[in-house]
Parts: sequence; structure tokens; C-alpha cells
Amino acid sequence: MKKATHSAKTAQLNKLNILAHGLLHVLVLNFITMAIFTKTDMVFKDYRWSAYPNDDPRVTGKPDSTLFNRHEGYEVLYLVNKLAELWTLRVVSACQKMERMIRQHLPSYTRSQTEVQAWIHENWSKY
Repeated sequence: MKKATHSAKTAQLNKLNILAHGLLHVLVLNFITMAIFTKTDMVFKDYRWSAYPNDDPRVTGKPDSTLFNRHEGYEVLYLVNKLAELWTLRVVSACQKMERMIRQHLPSYTRSQTEVQAWIHENWSKY
């Protein structure tokens, strides 16, 4: 009987260990991928907020050929956070730099998210 009880306790501990490890993994992933740049961090305060929020199913989760509107707050937040994640930028000041580059220097002919991404990458050291 003692052996059966010991085996049951060992099995329970193993299950708890696996559950705890899985929970830790989820917490770490959430921490790594959570947005570091928020609306309150933005340098410019005159954005329109009528575009799709990040949790809208029409947002693909990666920069794509979707047209980018530099005056829509949700679009700027999404793209800056996504690029910060892709390029492992972990400080708000780097995100604010991207925001300023987009607002003040991005050429008007740069229209899609992927074009904005390429332009920021190519011009990062200039600004």
C-alpha cells in the first residue's frame, strides 16, 4: 500500500512540475512579446484612433503589404512594437525614435508596412 501511495504522490508531483514548467514558459513568452511601447509613451499626441486595434483579427501579426497610415495611432503602435520585437529593441526610447522617424522623416511614397520597416532599418543611423 505504501508503494502505491508513494507512486501516486510521485505522479502528482511530476504533473505539478510539468504544469509549473508550462506556466513559467507561458509567462516568459508573454513577457518577451508584450508591447513595450504604449499610447502614453508616444511622443506625438494628435493621432486618430479609428484604425483596427491590435487584437482585431484583420491584423496579421507581422508587417506585410498592408498600407500604413502614419496618422493612425493603432497602426503606429502596432508597427513600432512589432519592429521592436523583431529587432529585439527593449527600451521605450528606441520606440520613440521609430515614432519620430515615421512622423517627421518617412517619405510620403513609403506606403506599406514592409516598406516602412525597410526604410527604418536603412535609415536608423541617420536620425
